[in-house]
Amino acid sequence: FQLLNNWETSVEFITPDLNHKKIKHHSVYRLYSSHSDAEESGVGHYKQDNDNKIIQITCTQLGSLTIGSKLYYKKIPVGEIVDYRLNTKNDTIIISAAIKDKYQHLVKSNSRFWRNSGLKIKAGLSGVDVNMAPVHSLLNGGISFANIVPSAEQAKHDSVLYNLYVDQQQALMKVVQIQIKFALAKGVTAGTAINYLGIQVVEVTRVELSENNQAIIAHAKLWNSATEFARQGSQFWLVSAKVGLFKSEHLDTLIKGNYLQIEPGQGQKTNILQVN
Repeated sequence: FQLLNNWETSVEFITPDLNHKKIKHHSVYRLYSSHSDAEESGVGHYKQDNDNKIIQITCTQLGSLTIGSKLYYKKIPVGEIVDYRLNTKNDTIIISAAIKDKYQHLVKSNSRFWRNSGLKIKAGLSGVDVNMAPVHSLLNGGISFANIVPSAEQAKHDSVLYNLYVDQQQALMKVVQIQIKFALAKGVTAGTAINYLGIQVVEVTRVELSENNQAIIAHAKLWNSATEFARQGSQFWLVSAKVGLFKSEHLDTLIKGNYLQIEPGQGQKTNILQVN
């Protein structure tokens, strides 16, 4: 058993092995202070039954998600979270979710998962659009998912690790990961913006040395229409402030920071781009 402190004090219990004998009257159980304490004692891991299939979802923070939080497809509950644990390789969290047998075909190899964020209100000239997550997920947290390509093949649940996006908008965006190679990348750091026609279209997510230590590699994600920039011939250059006695340029970068300017190429699509 574990003690929960959300809006009010309550107790949650887990039965790791459904094949155990039924309890006897007046049995005494230990009350753990948290789910993690119970798990460390070896009683928290979920045992799969024949009616459910387990999928794995990775995230950086649990937030409001917990054991029993529902998984939704088009606002229909199709499964629930049954376990979570730390990934010792990269300090992320791996969530295990059980999908009901009759809904397993909905989980594809390209499925995208996101957190249910409650109430969304969008106002415009045409009126007000209100979108509310299912009530259960408002109280207990929840995850929704959709398929980018509905005709994609059904996922092999034990071989796919899905990413958990912050919201639906990010989850359903088209995304391409690219690497930009620099001989010298002074002023380029994680968070450096990449602009096109004065608008930020992406940002650098991390910077590292190449394997041979002969170049600097900046990693970035291109979203939606910006994925077309991932072509041979695309050119990048660093824009930074230049202060002189008679002429100064790009003084705005003193406040906003340096940024990379991109000029799209017309060549073949590629995920590795070179800065000359």
